[in-house]
Amino acid sequence: MSKKYKRCATDQYGTEVFFHEALMGDQVSELRVRTPEEATMFFVPIYGECFLWQYEMLRREPRVRSYELTNDFYMEALAIVRGQYPFWNRTLGRDHIFVFPGARGPTIFSDWQIHIKNSVYLTPEGDRKAFYYDTWKDIVIPGLEADERFTHPASRQQLVDNPPERKFLAYFRGTIFHREGNAYSRGLRPRLHGLFVNQTDIIYNTKKKECDRQCYRQEMAESVFCLNPLGWTPWTLRFYQAVMTRCIPVLIADDIEFPFESGIDYSEFALKIREKDVDNIVELMRSMPEEERERRRRVMDRIWQIFTYQRPPVGGDAFYATMHELARKHRMFKSSSIHEWR
Repeated sequence: MSKKYKRCATDQYGTEVFFHEALMGDQVSELRVRTPEEATMFFVPIYGECFLWQYEMLRREPRVRSYELTNDFYMEALAIVRGQYPFWNRTLGRDHIFVFPGARGPTIFSDWQIHIKNSVYLTPEGDRKAFYYDTWKDIVIPGLEADERFTHPASRQQLVDNPPERKFLAYFRGTIFHREGNAYSRGLRPRLHGLFVNQTDIIYNTKKKECDRQCYRQEMAESVFCLNPLGWTPWTLRFYQAVMTRCIPVLIADDIEFPFESGIDYSEFALKIREKDVDNIVELMRSMPEEERERRRRVMDRIWQIFTYQRPPVGGDAFYATMHELARKHRMFKSSSIHEWR
């Protein structure tokens, strides 16, 4: 499916393809075992987001029908997992891993609560209020940025060695006014528009056709702060792109959980502003001394690669950070009620 639809492997939801391909690669053979009896966890490769996209967006099937087909797709895959392999029933699927790369999480599989509620989800959507996200068992991962202009170490180092002039105080391009009104972003994005309307050194606008990805990256690199207001959900790829371009991320999403929080102190490089306090955002950004801005960039220089998916995976990138998180979760699972020690 990913060969037929290249988008499924290269857009921000491409992690369901990436993890499968990476785990099958020779470079990470140390993570695989020869027999399932040796395994501590099982990866289930299902391209559900890609499958749903081809019906919902490409073929323009009605939403209900697209979800029905996607549900059937998952059920067929689970029939294979449960019918041909005896390992699911040992833990009721608790040691099985699924990637749900979009903001809708496992809800793209309508019957997920019946069949895979105990399983581990790799998802970019760390929304603490979402009923389908469980911080105890699930793992927040970065979205996929496949453009090497953002992710290649040499491209990143150029921004360190020859930093561009920072022409803009803050930067955002994306949806601001939505047809659903204030239901979208809880009205935050239109509110920010009102705050920035007279600020000549802030780019806060919708995407424009003449600004391609190279232009987008350049504008980010020329900005001191990159704004990340919530949309329908808290997560956004902009956060990771900001770190990749040495632009200090400004998070405005109260309920967000970040990737790899057990090992990263986000307060060392990012700003997080409560939604109710956003009226002070311009003053907060302008008042930060240049020394502090540069210190935060240096922190990002040390950790930026953990938000990238290198091809092939390398130590310290998002793939290996996720593997470390899985190992940590597995140790926690040993203390759960379904295990016994002898």
